[in-house]
Amino acid sequence: MKRGYSREIAMVEKNEVVKGIWAILARLNEEMDLALTVSAEMPLIGGESGIDSVAFLNMISLIEEWLDREYSCYSPIIAPDENFSPTGTFGSIDRLAEHLVKLIEEEREGSV
Repeated sequence: MKRGYSREIAMVEKNEVVKGIWAILARLNEEMDLALTVSAEMPLIGGESGIDSVAFLNMISLIEEWLDREYSCYSPIIAPDENFSPTGTFGSIDRLAEHLVKLIEEEREGSV
């Protein structure tokens, strides 16, 4: 446990973050009629993703709102130097989840 945090703050589980991302994508899928097939390795950028620029921005906004609500994490999820390559943070749901877990933990430690 990190110094200064109560015992109620648990470690962030990657699978819980993946579930949150999946729920957000399901919401976008329904609201924007995207016809996405969601999987852990689904790309979130590029032509194969099925997510256009408007849907991508909505996804980012919904994820940031979810992080605020669920984890009291207020950091933007896109780094200033993000290059949006297929091998980067948004290359798959799995990689995004790993990035978000790290972001949440860093904010809790006070290093963001």
